[in-house]
Amino acid sequence: MNPNGRVPALQDGDLLMYESNAIMLYLAGEYGNGRLLPAASKARALVYQWLSWQASDFGPAIARPSTMKLLTMFGAPLDAAAYAAAGEAAKPVVAILENHLKGRSLMTGDQLSIADIAITETIGMMDMAGLPILSTPNIGSYFKGMSQRPAFLKTRPAG
Repeated sequence: MNPNGRVPALQDGDLLMYESNAIMLYLAGEYGNGRLLPAASKARALVYQWLSWQASDFGPAIARPSTMKLLTMFGAPLDAAAYAAAGEAAKPVVAILENHLKGRSLMTGDQLSIADIAITETIGMMDMAGLPILSTPNIGSYFKGMSQRPAFLKTRPAG
């Protein structure tokens, strides 16, 4: 369904969409009743900002190390030096998030938003890639809070 040959893709009636953040924006706008995408323009703009940052900075920062780790699951050797360099390259981007989350439990205020969903999943991918992101105090605390939410737990395998 996705012309890029990847997931995600969404078919909603005659609408075919791909790209996770675009799908979340559509679903929040169409079905969210203001719960995951604020109605106030300034609050909504902050959600857009963090979704853009996730797609243009945070996601790409983890693409290389997470791909390297994924390929080891299929028998590819891990180039330790390249993996370490990719982890080092991600540090400035991680620092932006760590600084932003100081004193915060959510990305854009007091309301859970789709920015929290996008950021939390990217943090999880960094953790799965073996990058020490959860050892940072603010990101670690944020992820712990997000990962205890009932909706988050429903998306994870049992056990």
